[in-house]
Amino acid sequence: MPAARGHVLLHLHPESRGAEARAARTLTAKNELDATIASLALLAYEQSDAEKVVADLRTAPKSCTAYEHADYKHSGVKALPAPQQGDEAVSFKLTSSVEGTDVPMTFTIVRSGSTLAAFYAMNLLDADKAQVPAELIEMQLTNLEKTAG
Repeated sequence: MPAARGHVLLHLHPESRGAEARAARTLTAKNELDATIASLALLAYEQSDAEKVVADLRTAPKSCTAYEHADYKHSGVKALPAPQQGDEAVSFKLTSSVEGTDVPMTFTIVRSGSTLAAFYAMNLLDADKAQVPAELIEMQLTNLEKTAG
C-alpha cells in the first residue's frame, strides 16, 4: 500500500507510524439521541513530516478511492471542503465495511505547527450525520494553541 493510502487510519490508531508521540480519545455526544461517535488523535511530528502527511492526504483521494487495511475494506474516498483552521487542513469521507456493515465516516486533519489534530466521525443510525462536529475541532485547536503558545 503506498504511504498516502490509508494514512489517516494508520495515524488514528495506536500503531501510528512516523509520529514521535500520540494521544487519542473517542467521544460521544451529550445528547443521547445523537448517535455520532467521534475520535481525535494528537500526533507530534517533525515539522517537515507533519507537512508531508497533510500534503499526502490532500492528494490521496485523487488516486486512491478504495483500499484495505487490517481486514477492513474502505471505499468511496472523496475529498471534502476543509475547515480554515490551524496552519492547514484537509477533510474527506469514505465508507468502511466493518463485519459486513457499511459505515460512512468523515475525517478532518488539521496541522498546527508540527502537530496534527486528526478527527474522524461516524454515525451508524444516520449516515448524513457522520460529520466531525465543528465545535470539537475548534475546542481542540484552541487547547492545542494555548499549550503550544
